[in-house]
Amino acid sequence: MEPLFLSHSLRYLLFFASKKDVHYSASDWILFDHLTVLYNQEYVEVLETETEKAHVPKGQIMLIPAGTRFRVQGVAGATRSGVHCQFAVLDWSDVLSLYHVPLLPKGDVANKRLRELVNESADCYWEMQTKGDSIPRIAKRDRIGFALLEAILSASREKENSDKMFSGMQRLRPALRHIEKNLSRDLSAAVLAAETGVSESHFNRLFRETMNMSPGAYLRSRILQRALYLLAENRQSIGQIAERLGYADQFQFSKQFKKHFGLSPRNYRNKLIE
Repeated sequence: MEPLFLSHSLRYLLFFASKKDVHYSASDWILFDHLTVLYNQEYVEVLETETEKAHVPKGQIMLIPAGTRFRVQGVAGATRSGVHCQFAVLDWSDVLSLYHVPLLPKGDVANKRLRELVNESADCYWEMQTKGDSIPRIAKRDRIGFALLEAILSASREKENSDKMFSGMQRLRPALRHIEKNLSRDLSAAVLAAETGVSESHFNRLFRETMNMSPGAYLRSRILQRALYLLAENRQSIGQIAERLGYADQFQFSKQFKKHFGLSPRNYRNKLIE
């Protein structure tokens, strides 16, 4: 990979963080388009994905990569801490898609460091929520975020084809940028291929090989990802957010949101408020 190029394109985004009461119903399957870092402060839990099921001891960090369907079977009254964030490169491509990220990192030292960073992220998040953005607070948030990335990568292993995937991301960058600027519009593969300067068939093949999904699926996921951010902001009604993102009505938006993430927009916002 190209270090200088990476240094200009790598960025950290923090969606939500809390030192307590991060709760998901045990019966609900949840899916996020960003990294979720969790740990339970008091009890043993069971973490289940579509491919794994593990007993999680007290204080054990859980790293749940973007796009992983999961559910946590907790204990009533348990206090869980967590961070919802993304490490992006080339506009929005997930950095951790280039690595094998362990669901449960090994080692007391690694877990202690990750717990510290989760708590620091939570303190920073709520400071920004209550006092507003400022350059020092943004700098602090990003410093903590990149320390979190460093700790996660220390526990992870780079994929064998990561260089090929990164090269594909570079080729797709004009299309990814165009998607980010037009999230509420119905973009065709032909338009995105033209942005990239290749044929439509070549673009579709390259996109699937690099992003592990079709351009249409990626666009839909990015629109719903933006919805997470707008819901967390809590400045607009759900109907206003649906209209802003190009949905025909609030019902259609809520249906797609629940299908994708496993809970309704209202329930997601209520969990953040709680």
